[in-house]
Amino acid sequence: MDIILKSKILKVKAVKKKTQAAMFENLEVGDKIRLSIPVSHAGTLHSSSGTRASYITAENLETGETTRASFNQMPRRLDVFEFEKGGE
Repeated sequence: MDIILKSKILKVKAVKKKTQAAMFENLEVGDKIRLSIPVSHAGTLHSSSGTRASYITAENLETGETTRASFNQMPRRLDVFEFEKGGE
């Protein structure tokens, strides 16, 4: 069974700083995005006792373009934008 957690739709209210991050570099004011992540076992790294990173998918609902970033990377990518709820 596939379980996917999805955010509410987020609408870009402002671009505070330009970015070169895939997909985010093309976002413009008014674009809508949604974040999602599958609920699954993260697993462990072979070389240490650490846990593998979990990745969040970001989708531009205007263009269908997607990208993935870890839980540590995604906040930095989102911080260059100001969002408002965009529906659903």
